Amino acid sequence: MQVSAVQGIGLDEVWRCLTDRHADMKSSGLLERRRTRQALAILRREIELALIDDLRAHGGANARLVDVERLVAQGELTPGRAAKDVLAAFHAKPDLK
Repeated sequence: MQVSAVQGIGLDEVWRCLTDRHADMKSSGLLERRRTRQALAILRREIELALIDDLRAHGGANARLVDVERLVAQGELTPGRAAKDVLAAFHAKPDLK
């Protein structure tokens, strides 16, 4: 298929193909499933970003994050262990001395 917006060739055919594909995706439920997956992915990403912001705003967790990032980069600590350490610092009760 040859298409040129400048020459006005094939645009109707392209549009017809696009609208047919959209109608097929909608009638099969594929469009709704994709939109649902996208919405859930966005939700999870928003939660992740908010949690990272909370960790960085938490003095003890942020300090531990800085430490473990260095240790992971140097190969001295696994990412899994580092994550557990940061979360433990985040959940720790503050010292009331």
